[in-house]
Amino acid sequence: MSEVRVTVCWGPDRARPFCMEEGSLLQEFIEEIQTVVASQLPEQEHSERIVYALFRKDAEGGYEQLRNRHQTLKAARIVGGKELYFANPKQPWWEVQSIQPLPLSGNGEAVLASSAGTTCDLLVGDGRVVQVAVTGVVINRAYLLQHLPRPMRLKEEARLFMGLPSRLMQVGREHHAEVWREDGRWFVRATRPMYVNGRFIDRGVTLPVNVSVKIVLGRDGWPIELRLSSSA
Repeated sequence: MSEVRVTVCWGPDRARPFCMEEGSLLQEFIEEIQTVVASQLPEQEHSERIVYALFRKDAEGGYEQLRNRHQTLKAARIVGGKELYFANPKQPWWEVQSIQPLPLSGNGEAVLASSAGTTCDLLVGDGRVVQVAVTGVVINRAYLLQHLPRPMRLKEEARLFMGLPSRLMQVGREHHAEVWREDGRWFVRATRPMYVNGRFIDRGVTLPVNVSVKIVLGRDGWPIELRLSSSA
């Protein structure tokens, strides 16, 4: 039986080729993809298990979900050389990217108007507030350890040294997120997966910062918060 070779995308900058026999069931193909990319995708959202699905582009450029998992690849008309898309059907990653702006505050608050006097405060833990420079900041594990209150920092360093569970283990050593101001507005970019007000955000996605944005760096990672205020 002949094989079908396709490219599967599961994020804005994440794709790889997959090869399956055309007689394989769609469910088997989905399980194969999940096995390969599981470490790069969240398992749960809002305490519910995510059931991923496969999509393809339709004639109008939209995304069509392949719903019949008991079909073979041949019956589903999956042909070699095409691109398929692997995503959470309740929140496809391409829809997250297309939202401009994303309502992050969760309570309908408007984004603070652009102003030279608008500042961004970063709450790193236990009430400690760090003002983000207008030139921006790269948030990583070392940055958090540097700015945590001393008792909390010593506690987390001890846990890391002894190999005990710590939320900081989920934070990237080099880059995890970037915050900066451009044309009077503040933005945050995920350089590793994170959660923004409870929504999974993949790496490479940039979002405008609203009045208050709660971020978790990594799955069950370190929580921080960004708050905008006017110095006027």
